[in-house]
Amino acid sequence: MKNIKYNPLTLASLIVMVGVSQVNGAVITQTVDNIDWNAAMWGSPEGAPSSGNHYVSALGGTDRFRISASGASSTFGGDSLEVVTGTRALMKNSNNTTATVNGDFILNGGRLSLGANSSSSATLEATRFIVNSSSVIDMANSGVRLTIDSVLSGSGGLDIHYETGSDGASRAVAFTQTAGYTGIMNVNDSMVLDFDSDVIFGGTLNINGTSELIVDQVLTFGSGSLVADGNSIAVGTYTGTDLDALGLNFINNGGTVIVTSAIPEPSTSALVSICALGLLLRRRRA
Repeated sequence: MKNIKYNPLTLASLIVMVGVSQVNGAVITQTVDNIDWNAAMWGSPEGAPSSGNHYVSALGGTDRFRISASGASSTFGGDSLEVVTGTRALMKNSNNTTATVNGDFILNGGRLSLGANSSSSATLEATRFIVNSSSVIDMANSGVRLTIDSVLSGSGGLDIHYETGSDGASRAVAFTQTAGYTGIMNVNDSMVLDFDSDVIFGGTLNINGTSELIVDQVLTFGSGSLVADGNSIAVGTYTGTDLDALGLNFINNGGTVIVTSAIPEPSTSALVSICALGLLLRRRRA
């Protein structure tokens, strides 16, 4: 019997798998604005979202739609959701409720806002959270903490800030995982950024002004890619008192910041695990 040679799955192709959105089924555009994401607001004639389709926001009216308009947990009816330039996905989740997308949530120049009617935290759950072009996550003064329970990826810039300016309170955006994100992330307006797992950050992170980074994991950055209030953090390993010495932009919760001259590539096995996790999440939510 002839031996069959298999080409191994390369690291580069794995990164593509993690970071590039795959659109399944029909692409359906928003046609009614400022109502709940599961209402009859998609396509012509207007209909509710359904499985097997990809949904895209559109300009018109208030240029927005509402996620979990009632404030309760909800699951989007479609397979994936894309927020494009000039449009806004307004999360109304309150009291630690969750908004779920069974596939990808894609920011393609648009805004994701947490604007609950009462002071609260909320979670957006998706297989992947992909930033394809310069986009925004913002938070109204009613927001406390927005957790993105997903795999952060993509190459677009991401600005994190208050919706209308800081009221002096600390409000946080947290990411549970990152894989293949290579964009420039700016944290502004006294916002707080938190990573809920160890991170090898492939992009650039700017912690601007009085904004803060919570350090309770091992956070690894390339040389010149971690900037605090305009100052690039030098190559080194920072923990304990060394971490405290970096200044007020860092909240020392027992973690470590590593700035290295060369970002280590994630192992192939790690990326395979991430892909497998995405499949498991998809099956679990089906």
